[in-house]
Amino acid sequence: MYSVPDLSVCVLTGLHKVDLLRFLKAILQNNDYLQFEVIVVNQHFSTPVLAAELQDHPEVRFLDYPPEFSKPRSFNLAAKKCNGRYLSFWNQESLPAPGCLFLLADFMDKNPDAGVTVPKLRDKKGIVQPVARNLPGLFSVLYPAGIPGRISSGWNDFASGEASWLTGPGLTINRHLLEEIGAFQENLSVLWPLEFCMRTRKAGWHCYYRNDAQAMADVYRWLGGLNSPGRQIWERLLVAIRRLRFIY
Repeated sequence: MYSVPDLSVCVLTGLHKVDLLRFLKAILQNNDYLQFEVIVVNQHFSTPVLAAELQDHPEVRFLDYPPEFSKPRSFNLAAKKCNGRYLSFWNQESLPAPGCLFLLADFMDKNPDAGVTVPKLRDKKGIVQPVARNLPGLFSVLYPAGIPGRISSGWNDFASGEASWLTGPGLTINRHLLEEIGAFQENLSVLWPLEFCMRTRKAGWHCYYRNDAQAMADVYRWLGGLNSPGRQIWERLLVAIRRLRFIY
C-alpha cells in the first residue's frame, strides 16, 4: 500500500560528487522517524553511476537538467515530481544535523499556518547565518548591498520565531502553499526566496525560522549572485515592483 511521504527533499548538485554523497548519507542515516523521498536535481554527474552507488536506497530518485538552468527553475521542475506533504530545498554543500528534517516536518504539522520554514544554519566556522530577515523597505530593496532587509529581531543561537522572509538551504514549504500561490519566480536567480515569501505572507501564510532544527550551510553561497552588481540591480527592480503590489 502506497503512503504519501511526509517530506520531499530536493537537493541541487554541485561540482564535487563527494559533497553530494556526504549530504545523502547524512539524511539517509539520521531520519528514522520520517517518511521521506529524495529528489536529486542532477546537473553535473552521470546518473547511472550515482544510481549504482545508491541502489540500496529506492527512496532516492534522479532528475537530469542542464547546468545552465537557474536554481528556481530547477527546483520548480523538481517540485512537480515530488509527492511529499512538505518540500525541502537544499544544495549539496549543506549538511543537515541529525533530526533536522524530522523537526522541520514536525513543526509544520503542529503549525498548519506555516507556509515556509528554515533551520538554523551555521557555516563551517560555526557562525550563524542571517537567513531570517525583515521585509526591506521600498527604497532599501533597491540598494545593491548584501541581502535585502535587516536581520529579524532575536535571530541568535537560542531563538526561534517568525520572520518576514527566509532564505538558505533547508527552505521547507507546505505543498498547499505552492498549490495556492504558485511556483518560484524563475527570472529571479538570487532574490527568488524574497519574492516567494512576499506572496506567502500576502496570501495569509507565515514564515518561521527554527532553532531546534539545525544544519551547516553558507547562505551567501546559496544566493550565489550577490557578487554580480548588474544582476542584483535588475532583480531588485523587479522585487521593488512586487513590493508595491504587496503594500497596496
